[in-house]
Amino acid sequence: MNPPAIPRRISSLIPQVTQQAIAEHDKKLEWQKSAVSLSSIRSSVSEYLEEKFKECRYDLAASLERLGALQQAVRQGTIGQEDYNQAEEPFFEYQKTRLNEKKLLSKQRRLLEADISEELDTKKPRFDEPDVDFYERAYMSSIIPRVMGASAKQSKSTFDSKRFKDGVLKAYNAIDASGDVKKAWCHVSHYWYKRSAVKAAHLVPKTLSDPEIGITLYQTIEEALDQGAIVIIPKPVGDETRWECVLVDKSKANHTAIDLPTGDIKWRDLDHQELEFKSETRPARRYLYFRFIITVIHAKRTGNEEFISQLQQKDKFWASPGRYLQRATIVALARNISGLDLPESIYNDTTFPDAISDQEAQDTAMILASDLRAAYVESVKKSEERCNLDDIVTESEDESDSDDDEMEISDG
Repeated sequence: MNPPAIPRRISSLIPQVTQQAIAEHDKKLEWQKSAVSLSSIRSSVSEYLEEKFKECRYDLAASLERLGALQQAVRQGTIGQEDYNQAEEPFFEYQKTRLNEKKLLSKQRRLLEADISEELDTKKPRFDEPDVDFYERAYMSSIIPRVMGASAKQSKSTFDSKRFKDGVLKAYNAIDASGDVKKAWCHVSHYWYKRSAVKAAHLVPKTLSDPEIGITLYQTIEEALDQGAIVIIPKPVGDETRWECVLVDKSKANHTAIDLPTGDIKWRDLDHQELEFKSETRPARRYLYFRFIITVIHAKRTGNEEFISQLQQKDKFWASPGRYLQRATIVALARNISGLDLPESIYNDTTFPDAISDQEAQDTAMILASDLRAAYVESVKKSEERCNLDDIVTESEDESDSDDDEMEISDG
């Protein structure tokens, strides 16, 4: 297994000193692979696994050096954002797989050692097979199911969406079951809709079930939040902090956000719309801040300079005092997703000084970036599927009774 290669059309543009640094990391990785081979002949299973752990570290370092070269190239304008977005893609899954392997070698060393020892005891090597190949085969048969299992747990949703939505609706008192049709409240548009048309939006990846990580939004608004087209930010009113929706993607301003029987709601109508709550429950600020940072990174990644300029013109765009995330993780996450640095004014007063190593920050950011990329792709796919379904419904139903069946609404 070797780190992904930088596309040839880009590698030729990388400075010689950076290419030399990449070559040095590659040499260290090859040297470590040789050390692994020697350990399989001369050492115990425990020592062999220690050398495999080191190989993972060298491999990750070599991969990060390549990714860093891509990030440097986009920051310096040597390559465009689209070139970076395409070139970085293979690194995410590769890094995630290697990080899982490294974690297993650290946390499950004894189990792996027992598995490989059993392989050695119960299976004789093929006649003429070198010891190194046998060790590697035993290692792979033990590590691959665990790595794949870890990846499956991260990628396959074991999240109970229905239970989460029920919890969020209850916590926010956002459910109305008084009529024939159950309705749910959208905090941004200030309307009650048919329950199935309202989503419990996640402010962070689906790893927690606390209602504080969610908020109820009409389906198109939830999709816009997931895709970085809108964001929710604090709105100080005296000593009280309220929350408002801000339109990030101004190109959507005149497009329809919600098609109601009483008239369309345009995206411009929701810009700076204050959220209206039906209970005392509010989303946790740290989760809203995380979503804000992800939206800013997405804006950088997609070249939304209008929004970034708007941020930089204000002393404090996030007008809610407090420190929410590790600074090193924010910096690494921005570089992994967009290849670019965020303006320090955006996060200096709202992040903790670095209390973790650069490597820990990078590892955390890489996994987060992979999860967020997957969530974004899933959101776009669901949005397209919903649009296609809407088209089919529109074509097939009678105009006379489509309104009542398709949309049940009432204002607050």
